[in-house]
Amino acid sequence: MAENTKAMELKYAISWKMLLEAEKLWPQVQPGDFVVFPGYPEQWHDKLQMRPVMRSGLIASDPQTDYRLGEDAPTKYDGGPQVLFDAFSTAGNSGSPVFVAQRGVPPITVVMPDGDGKAAIQGQISWPNYHRPFLVGINATHYNETGFRQRNEHAGLSRFHKLSAIMDILRANQDLSRGGSPLSMNLAIPVPDDFKIAPPS
Repeated sequence: MAENTKAMELKYAISWKMLLEAEKLWPQVQPGDFVVFPGYPEQWHDKLQMRPVMRSGLIASDPQTDYRLGEDAPTKYDGGPQVLFDAFSTAGNSGSPVFVAQRGVPPITVVMPDGDGKAAIQGQISWPNYHRPFLVGINATHYNETGFRQRNEHAGLSRFHKLSAIMDILRANQDLSRGGSPLSMNLAIPVPDDFKIAPPS
């Protein structure tokens, strides 16, 4: 990119450490897992506070494989690392981060007193396959009943791009000037000369 090219700086709230942790937890994701995603649906987000609303759903396809709607060769809209989920994403949810909800409870240490009232026996209660909430992807679009895009029609099914697609993009844009450390991303998006950001109201 040319030195004088204008670009937007992207701020992020999900650290590289959190992404790496999510990547390790990915094999635990399975059909039926509960997911949540924030967004700004045109009619429903909090317009006074300019805050998103949370929506929810369930993973519908096998997340350990890539969901395909058609049988033909992959296309821009049907192919690649994606997952089908049962959720009402609408305009304003495109690009929303999708998080799988916490499963179970964290390990609990239990201390039991002996006959003299002194803490003598210590144990731990744990939940099999416990995990905290973590990022699993980015919402892409939703499907409607007919297969043709029509306003105000929704099949109740949406799809998201997997975490692996996000990681591939971030790793491809590592700042090589700093030794390629993923902790120092240098992702610049060229913007048109007439691009303006509206001042906050």
